[in-house]
Amino acid sequence: MIRLLALAILLCAGAVRGGTFDLPDFSAVFTVACGPHPSTLPRYFDDASLLALYPHLKPSNVSIAEGAKRVWQSGVIVTKDKKCLFWRTCSSSFIAIDTSDNTFYFAKGPETHVK
Repeated sequence: MIRLLALAILLCAGAVRGGTFDLPDFSAVFTVACGPHPSTLPRYFDDASLLALYPHLKPSNVSIAEGAKRVWQSGVIVTKDKKCLFWRTCSSSFIAIDTSDNTFYFAKGPETHVK
């Protein structure tokens, strides 16, 4: 897994156009990987669960309640044409992708609230 993350860092490229961001089609995804994460902390996704959720992800308005401690998990999505997207989350209901200009949120529904 660490080798995959190192490869993804070397191949990093984004898909931002005109202030919007599109996830690559599921058919274009080569693999997904979750970063190393201590077993004592919550794990929102593993590689298989994120891959299963991926086809259902759509742009979403995500709100995160203030005040609570958050444990963040991160990883990478690698496409067949060797582009990669780095994601992060503090819930099993969404992923966030940061670009140089903005953060884009993707979830199953148009609105997601994290308590």
